[in-house]
Amino acid sequence: GVRQCHSRAVVVGYEDVRKPILTIQDAIAAQSFYPFPGPQQVLSVGDAPAAIAASAHIFEGEISCGTQYHFHMETHTTVCLPEDQGYTVYSSTQWTDLTQSAVATVLGIPVSSVDVRVKRLGGAYGAKITRGHQAAAACALGACLTRRPVRMHMDIDTNMQMVGKRFPFYAQFKVILIALILCVVCAHFVFMRTCVVAPKLFKDYNRVESFHLF
Repeated sequence: GVRQCHSRAVVVGYEDVRKPILTIQDAIAAQSFYPFPGPQQVLSVGDAPAAIAASAHIFEGEISCGTQYHFHMETHTTVCLPEDQGYTVYSSTQWTDLTQSAVATVLGIPVSSVDVRVKRLGGAYGAKITRGHQAAAACALGACLTRRPVRMHMDIDTNMQMVGKRFPFYAQFKVILIALILCVVCAHFVFMRTCVVAPKLFKDYNRVESFHLF
């Protein structure tokens, strides 16, 4: 309604605009990577280099999968109520404790002062694992400044812009009769490297004898 019209009237300007990096291939060409927190991790099973060196038949190639919109049934929604001893947050989140931590961090209060409740998600498909924290934190900040309840219900356009898409994958592989080497580069969040990539390898472990993930 009126609020959406007012929000669209805001014009944001940017300085030092550079060529955007939109694909994993672009990131590799520009050598633009997020630093991995902690020591470098290597997942190695068997002796893949030796198996490849001993093979007379090697197949090489690459495969990629683009991004996908989540298209959950309902957009991100949050209601934040200021209480005497803190805040009650009704959030459509898949990760309640991280939503609690996000709100507490933004407001500078202990996590024990934030009560997060989830009645229903309205569909999620992974899009409400981390993105719900942004809506919850924004509502909490408004409730803190006004000392009144604040509700946010995103329209579909804003929701899709904020959430982004599922992660793309790009793999370069070598396949022989007894071994498979798989290299997957995640384009977005570093922590998804272990949350998404590693489980896929372990799931397929019974079908390969050797692989090397770095």
